[in-house]
Amino acid sequence: MRNQLLILFFSTFLFQEVYSQTTISGKVVDDDHKPIPNVSVSYKKVGGAAMLGFGRSDNNGLYSFLIKITDVDSVQLDFQHMNYAKKSVVVANRTANYSYQPRHQAREIEEVKVGNLPIYKRKDTINYALEPEAL
Repeated sequence: MRNQLLILFFSTFLFQEVYSQTTISGKVVDDDHKPIPNVSVSYKKVGGAAMLGFGRSDNNGLYSFLIKITDVDSVQLDFQHMNYAKKSVVVANRTANYSYQPRHQAREIEEVKVGNLPIYKRKDTINYALEPEAL
């Protein structure tokens, strides 16, 4: 009888842990309500710096996360794409489906300068240039 009670006790906690996980899913669409593929979607605790999960929207603009944290009431979703402004939203930490429409914004990539590497190889010797030439 005692073993049965222990099994029941531990199964209750195991079931509660599995049950407390939530799924947040949704769709990312543009101004014409067409799906946006390859949007980076991540989640973290509200106000936290550490990303807890990451994914991308598929070709139909769909994304989905299994949220494993149980000690918060809400989580922050961050949406990023090269052609759209970054969007952050706070949602309840419970199973739900959300649709988002980020604002179109082209990003300008900074200038990249290419020069000689300060490390180079000659035959079997690796050389280090201590003072690289000015570009």
